[in-house]
Amino acid sequence: MQFIVWKFCSQHKAEYFRPQDPTNGGYYEEDFVQSWLEASVKWLIELGDDRIVRAELHLDEMTPHIHAYFVPLDEIIVGFS
Repeated sequence: MQFIVWKFCSQHKAEYFRPQDPTNGGYYEEDFVQSWLEASVKWLIELGDDRIVRAELHLDEMTPHIHAYFVPLDEIIVGFS
């Protein structure tokens, strides 16, 4: 039995999270992060919350980002059977 997991990385430009100083990695305006996080979670749920295996927020790079993994439910996927 094979399992296929797709990985997505969702992020936004640095200018969104810190409009006053986009090059200041590690600093994020909390309101902007929260707004983006809520929109991203909503999008993931609409994508298929029953298929999401894991989603995690990362703050370890220049911009916050989410790594999300989900399992497609299609019977046949191109290249796999």
